[in-house]
Amino acid sequence: MISPDKFGEKRDLVMHILRHTSAELTALLGVETRFDLASEVDGDLLARMEQIEEEIFRVEDNVYTESDLRECLAMQDALLLTLTIGGKVEGYLFGYADEPGNPVVEGSDYFVDSAVISLAYEAKGIGSMLSLPVLFLIYLLGYNVAGLTTEEQDRTGRRLADFYRKLGFVNAPVNREGDVGIGLTLELTPPTLKRIADMLPNTDYLVEALDA
Repeated sequence: MISPDKFGEKRDLVMHILRHTSAELTALLGVETRFDLASEVDGDLLARMEQIEEEIFRVEDNVYTESDLRECLAMQDALLLTLTIGGKVEGYLFGYADEPGNPVVEGSDYFVDSAVISLAYEAKGIGSMLSLPVLFLIYLLGYNVAGLTTEEQDRTGRRLADFYRKLGFVNAPVNREGDVGIGLTLELTPPTLKRIADMLPNTDYLVEALDA
């Protein structure tokens, strides 16, 4: 998995992004919140991640087991970001490099596999606050196109697809066998990231980093 040191000379910028996002989330929720880059996982974290999966995804086929999570986090340039609220992990996001020539979503080179927030903290604006920092970190890793999928059979999935399209994601074919979700991609360039920053609050520090 990716550690802060993987970012090399950009490490300090990455840590600044995580600290700033944590402070914004703390102000939003009124309780100490940390948005962290995890460089290793233990059994307790994996068990909590699986618990949140089971809580959120009522369709059994959508739930990642602990072994599924371990497999995903062993992929090339796997990135795991955890959301800890009041001392308890309440959400996480992970992604990894897409396989060259056979990406999960056509045209992408980095796949954002899962972004999950527990039911206790859903619909509080957390997702929109995290979207730009996550895309920025993928950009800092040197990837050019982020891809993701979202389910189209339920209202939540359709709402998420609409949100991503507002950020600039466009529809793209899904190559993974058995995945019936909507594929979406976004080109990661300074102009694209600046345009997203203009849509979201408290992003001046990221715009300054792009201009640096």
